[in-house]
Amino acid sequence: MNKLKKVGLTALAGSLVASSVYAGELSVSGSWGLTYSSEDSDEVTGNPWSMGDSVTFSGSGETDQGWAIGVSYELDGGTYDDYKLTLDTGEDTGKLTFSGASVGSSGLKAFSNQVPNAAEAVYGSMDSSNDNGVVGGGSTTGSWGYDVTMGSIGISAYYAPEAADGATTGNDNSIHIKYSGLVDGLDVGVGVGEKGDTQDEETIWAKYVWDSLTFGYQRSKIDYTAAATGDEEADHIGVSMAVNDNISVSIGRQTVDMGGSTATDEQSTGVSASYTMGSMTIKGHANQTDDGDGTSGKNDKSKGLSLSFSF
Repeated sequence: MNKLKKVGLTALAGSLVASSVYAGELSVSGSWGLTYSSEDSDEVTGNPWSMGDSVTFSGSGETDQGWAIGVSYELDGGTYDDYKLTLDTGEDTGKLTFSGASVGSSGLKAFSNQVPNAAEAVYGSMDSSNDNGVVGGGSTTGSWGYDVTMGSIGISAYYAPEAADGATTGNDNSIHIKYSGLVDGLDVGVGVGEKGDTQDEETIWAKYVWDSLTFGYQRSKIDYTAAATGDEEADHIGVSMAVNDNISVSIGRQTVDMGGSTATDEQSTGVSASYTMGSMTIKGHANQTDDGDGTSGKNDKSKGLSLSFSF
């Protein structure tokens, strides 16, 4: 009898494990990554070499209703800093995302920069204390995202409850609408949002793909509540070209009107390139910002090269 009980319990445990594995799966992904970064002559670069130190754990499954569920955690430098839950109920009803931390999934966060680049945005890697005219501010901790596509229209919304990041009061929220039904290859979008009670944001953009070329333009505006902080209006333009299936290059320029009677326009330019073959990717960029933060003569340069293998 005892032997029969042991056999029965073993079989039951095996069926439960099998059912659990069948319902969903958990995978780990990462990359072999090496980066070289160089600052301009008036800054101390220090050791320019660094390596990637993150892996991502991803789980997926399906509910009895046929909804796709997912979870992911990024372990970065020994700390979980990007993690989220997703619930995709299908094309008609959309996808819901909850960001535990550091995941800007929807709203203006997902469309903060629609200008094409092969490796790095022209304002990337710059020393700046402002928003560079880039929208999508607000907390990513305990925030919600919702995305749905209806024909040629895509709607993306974001919401973070009051003081979710502990730095602002008032709710962080934004909504964005994308339309792709005007001309083949052309996408346009518009969005508005609020970062608590500190700033209002808006953006409008267009991106057009013609053969191997992709053209992009985006105009964004940030209005700050504080009278002492100058509002920002940015015009960002760029083009990328797929030289072949493996090589892409890009060039871009952004001008930010920093507001205020004494501020100078901040101007950023940059070129970048990428090469992909199988699991290997090589990326490089060279950026320059003049009159950063609206301060005349505050110039900055950045160059970078990275090599990675995904697995």
